Amino acid sequence: MSAVHPEPADPVDEELDALLQRPEVRERLEDFERRRAEGKLGEGKSNDDARRVVGLPPHGDNAGR
Repeated sequence: MSAVHPEPADPVDEELDALLQRPEVRERLEDFERRRAEGKLGEGKSNDDARRVVGLPPHGDNAGR
């Protein structure tokens, strides 16, 4: 019988887990979810809102890159 080896941890999953532990990210995520539930996210802006949740600038802010 062969030994079962657990899969190595995915570094992306570990990074996301660490990010979600940060209070400021959790707060922005909860605000995003609240606005989404209330229908207050503008059409075509959800990607920018999602970027803000994780602390990235809106996509339009990178136009000069």
